[in-house]
Amino acid sequence: MPMQETDDDEGDDDSDDAGDDDSDYRTMPCPHCKREIAEDAVQCPRCRNYLSDEDLQTRGRTIPKWAIVTAVVMLVVFVFSIVLRVF
Repeated sequence: MPMQETDDDEGDDDSDDAGDDDSDYRTMPCPHCKREIAEDAVQCPRCRNYLSDEDLQTRGRTIPKWAIVTAVVMLVVFVFSIVLRVF
């Protein structure tokens, strides 16, 4: 025999309040797209922009200055070695 539904929602009180525990979840508008995002977010999930300069610098790989200097010096040495052989 099927059970009849009752208007008593005694067991549902806890499940209704489960979504109300967001008091610890603070939001702010994204400075780029103005969508509400978590206050501690590093990147906006909608526009994918980073929220601070510190985070932006760690986003991509940067080539160390010593590697650039080494590559330039090696290129100069290579060019001079070719030029000296020609003359």
